[in-house]
Amino acid sequence: MFKIFGSPYSPRDGAWAFNYETPREPQTPCRDAHAAIDDHDLTSLWDGIPIDSHIVVAHTPPRNHRDTPLTRLDRPRGCEALRRALWRVRPLLAVCGHIHDGRGANIVTWDSSNSRYKESKTREWVDPGTGNNKQSLIDLTGRTGSPLDNDGSFTNGCRVYALEVDGKQGHIGKTNEGSRNETCIVNAAIMKSKYPHIGGKQYNKPIIVDVMLPVWDERDECR
Repeated sequence: MFKIFGSPYSPRDGAWAFNYETPREPQTPCRDAHAAIDDHDLTSLWDGIPIDSHIVVAHTPPRNHRDTPLTRLDRPRGCEALRRALWRVRPLLAVCGHIHDGRGANIVTWDSSNSRYKESKTREWVDPGTGNNKQSLIDLTGRTGSPLDNDGSFTNGCRVYALEVDGKQGHIGKTNEGSRNETCIVNAAIMKSKYPHIGGKQYNKPIIVDVMLPVWDERDECR
């Protein structure tokens, strides 16, 4: 089964719709798995992302990924709770928008030691469509570069997890077939200009993502 999770929500920043409060959201970058920010200080909104999701679509970026505007002192505007949820789920793709200046993509390699919320490294996508008539294509299939180290597969049709009841603690279990070691985070903002769009609205090219999708095998049913 191919599964997509979508949500229109983003941290409150003005009088926009679909906002949520983040009164204790960190104001500085937080990538360290052992940083002193408790889960209970963050929103529980993203706890509902199914653990077997292949694609996560949200209006807000995750914190520290495509979330820094070129104004407002360049402070990251993304959601730390969403970043932690992506560590838990490790989907193929995480698509967002909201921060127009953040358009682009990162490929995140999750820490293989399974330290909570830790990232090993981040690679930035170079847009082949910048300043020309080419498509803004992200190729994750391996045909023109390294494939994404994430085939979305499970062990015998299932994934092995060690999670507490609230679904946020624990570690991703090792699988016998396939892996979820990387996630491509795409800020697909189509708007280039920002409100109030002085001089008229400007637009970005759409971003196209080419990715291998999992194929269900009836022999791999959970028993």
